[in-house]
Amino acid sequence: MTAVLLGIPGESSNAATVLDGYPMTRRGEGARALGAAVFASILGGLISVVFAFAMIPLVFAVVMQFKSAEMFLPL
Repeated sequence: MTAVLLGIPGESSNAATVLDGYPMTRRGEGARALGAAVFASILGGLISVVFAFAMIPLVFAVVMQFKSAEMFLPL
């Protein structure tokens, strides 16, 4: 929100949001910029969850080879 409304990125990943969202706020389109940022965040989250679930069958066999933590990382 601060990246869009104030032009101050809270994290380095918000730098692109400042470049797009803050000029929109200055033109009076702050609500539209916030909506676009929230939509992009939700879409990215959903895509990553779908990808994670799609990877379960591929990674399952490798994960099951670890057995227990004591056998995986002997000290």
